[in-house]
Amino acid sequence: MENLADITIGIAIFAAVYVWYWRSRRNGEWHEHTSLKRGTVMRRRLLDGSWQYRELTDDEEVERQSFQR
Repeated sequence: MENLADITIGIAIFAAVYVWYWRSRRNGEWHEHTSLKRGTVMRRRLLDGSWQYRELTDDEEVERQSFQR
């Protein structure tokens, strides 16, 4: 019975981490993204699973440059 309890706890922890991961990807927060096609832009995941892109603002560009130093 201890093994069954350990397995159940393991599955519950895995499910919680899995749900947290997918919710954090779909919460609409902007993230910096660099690609060869677009350069460095901000993007966020929309509810339908697609990505929305926008250019970096001047403040974000300054912050990005300060992190690279």
